[in-house]
Amino acid sequence: MGAGDAAACSLEQSLSYASRTRREPEAFNDGVFGSNVEDMGSNTRSAPPNPARPLLRPVAVTIAAMAGAFTFWFLPLPWKFAGLPFAVAGFITGTLTSVMAFRNPGAGMLRFGAPLATLACGLFVLPLAGQLAFYGPSLEYQQCRADALTLRSLAACTQDFKNQLDPRESRNLP
Repeated sequence: MGAGDAAACSLEQSLSYASRTRREPEAFNDGVFGSNVEDMGSNTRSAPPNPARPLLRPVAVTIAAMAGAFTFWFLPLPWKFAGLPFAVAGFITGTLTSVMAFRNPGAGMLRFGAPLATLACGLFVLPLAGQLAFYGPSLEYQQCRADALTLRSLAACTQDFKNQLDPRESRNLP
C-alpha cells in the first residue's frame, strides 16, 4: 500500500464519516427529503427562554410615555400640560421597570437604561408641575415673549416674570 492509497483510504473514511454525521438544517427539513414523517415532531427545538423577556412591555411603556411627554413639551403653554400625565406615567413605569431590572439577572444594560429613562421622565415632571403651579405668570411670560420685538422688551418680559414669581426681588431692601 503506497502513500497515494493511504491518502485515498483516509479521504474515503472521512467522507464516509461526514455522510454519517451530516444533518440537514432544521429550517429546511420539511419531512419530504431525508427524514421520516413520524420524526418531524422530535426534530423541533425551542430556543432557551430569554431572561429579559418580562421586561419588554414595561420598557416599551416607559419609552412611549417619555416620547409622549417630549412631544407635548414643544407645544404652547395650555397644550404643554398634556405631556404631564405622560411624564408621570413614564416616571412610575420607569421606577417599576428599574426595580424589575435590578431583580432580573438577565437584564444587562437595562440596569443602567431604566433608571436613566426614569430620570428623564422626572426631568419632564418637575418643570411641567412648576409651570402648572405658576400658570398665570407663565402664560403672561409666554405671550409677552411672543409679542416682544426688541432685546430690551425681551429683557423686560424676563424681569416682569421674575418679579411675579418672587416679589421680594422687586423691592430694594438693604
